[in-house]
Amino acid sequence: MPLEETLFGAAVVVNELDEIQGHIQSFLERFIIDEGLNYEVEAKFGTCIDRGTNERVSLPVLNTCAHWTYRHDKSVDTVYTTPARKKVRVSRDQQGRILEVMEKRKVADLPIHCPASPLDIRVSINTETKMPITEEAQIVDWMKQSERRKDRISYVFDNFVKVDLTQASGGSRTLHELEVELVHSQQQMADPRLPARFISNILDIARYASTQ
Repeated sequence: MPLEETLFGAAVVVNELDEIQGHIQSFLERFIIDEGLNYEVEAKFGTCIDRGTNERVSLPVLNTCAHWTYRHDKSVDTVYTTPARKKVRVSRDQQGRILEVMEKRKVADLPIHCPASPLDIRVSINTETKMPITEEAQIVDWMKQSERRKDRISYVFDNFVKVDLTQASGGSRTLHELEVELVHSQQQMADPRLPARFISNILDIARYASTQ
């Protein structure tokens, strides 16, 4: 079955987006370079904040059905610092059982301001290494940094892009997050067509949000 162009079936008009697509594709090719690492590539939607004003930045710049798979997960994610100063995320189920322990390292971020849309984008590249830990006794000397309860709905589109809709609460704050992630990103980067489709999906969501 041929791949759909984007989540909404139709491709974004390419001639209007060549410059943005080129920046994102160059960003991906620059930082995804080690075939031995498991990279996480995702685009987060929100707003780019000017730290001087604490407001959104302001710059002088002006469907058809697709095949999906669906998953609904609830977890408690706790971030720790290990004695070796590694940043590690421990995911537990609602009963407190350890589901996954993942070391995550940031590689690079690319913020994108979209003045015509209510949402801005941050494309992030991280490495993720799963750790073989299943017992609480194995993490007893780790220092807890933060904890969030996550209620997440995930859609996988044509087995190459995953859309996560997450309600995350920690302390007195509850956040709603929208992320688009490449599935099997290292393998995907070997196919010259798929980074462009990933980019089209990111921009199509930003464009769709501007109509709502």
